Amino acid sequence: GWLYVTSIRFLELKYFISSKFACHHPESCLDADRYPGVIMKNFGQIVKFIQHLVSEHLVIWLIALLGFSFTAAAFWVVNKQFGIQRDNEFSWVAHNRNRLLKLGFESALEPVRMTGDYVQSIESITADQFHRVVMPLLERNPGIEMIGLVVADDSSYKGSVQLQANSLPGAFSSLTFAENRGSNRFQPGYRIIPGSILSETIFKAMQTGEMTVSGRLKLSSANDDKYVIIACHPLYSGISEKSTFTPGFEQESASLSGFVVAVLKLDELAHAAISYLEPRGVDVLIQDDNADIDSRFLEYYSSRLNSAREFGEPQIQEWLMHRKNFLSEVVLMGDRKWTITAAANEHFRSAEAFEKAPVAVLFTGILLTLLLSTFLLRMKLGLQE
Repeated sequence: GWLYVTSIRFLELKYFISSKFACHHPESCLDADRYPGVIMKNFGQIVKFIQHLVSEHLVIWLIALLGFSFTAAAFWVVNKQFGIQRDNEFSWVAHNRNRLLKLGFESALEPVRMTGDYVQSIESITADQFHRVVMPLLERNPGIEMIGLVVADDSSYKGSVQLQANSLPGAFSSLTFAENRGSNRFQPGYRIIPGSILSETIFKAMQTGEMTVSGRLKLSSANDDKYVIIACHPLYSGISEKSTFTPGFEQESASLSGFVVAVLKLDELAHAAISYLEPRGVDVLIQDDNADIDSRFLEYYSSRLNSAREFGEPQIQEWLMHRKNFLSEVVLMGDRKWTITAAANEHFRSAEAFEKAPVAVLFTGILLTLLLSTFLLRMKLGLQE
């Protein structure tokens, strides 16, 4: 019954508007600009009718306005709370990934240190001993492509080193031992070319007496275009205290005996660190802060919820610009500083079971307001009848 009465009222309103705007004089309709008074008169009648409609049902309009206002406020509050919860959840998810990557990168240097500790603990080492020590480390640590040993190949070398700018002593000119995971690129006797990244990394380790890490480089392989880095750990014997070398000066250091070098594949290290986590739609970008601006990109880990995509130096700024939520963390790799940035993509998964709650609140509030207003209108019309 209330639906019937409401329909009748709507038809009356439609008829009233149609009658007011009906063109009873065709000559007026052909040139309405010449008769603005007619249009203004009809418009004024429409305004009066609307004012009458509002004043007649003022209480119902106020109730409807309050209902819509409360609905909008509830929608805004619930949506705001869900947004805050989503941001907090992303921070937690991104922090987990950054911490795992940081731990994975730092742990990748431990086999290099362990190899160095073993070599320093014995007077001399054979190829078989080196193989039995290193191969288990390679098998248990995915991402390490090669571990090698550089010792003085000059029998007259006694630890007296005359350093020249960016130049290694002739006694450290080749790999003494080397164990590879998959390829045979690095073999015992591999020549350390002066000026190469390997030579520069070893030279820096000789200068500082600490673990050093190179910038990015690519292995000359037709089926592998991913970046790798080289880590170098200096070895000492005779005395426990390490000496610091200054280029251009001759210093006695009977403790320096060689270097352990390793090649690390960044994509395998990143995958091994994050693969244990459930995919949640978070991408990770790894950059080298010590490198030049056009050589900072190291690795991009795309969420398993995304399709494979190419990513390189030109896409970094665009990627950062289009990411609303991201979290960065710094990791020290030897003597270099890396930045790990995790960002949510369009497939980010929230653990919230009912993500559409704000929309549900909005539509429920609108529906209840309409039902209440219609009910009050029906009661008033019934009393008038």
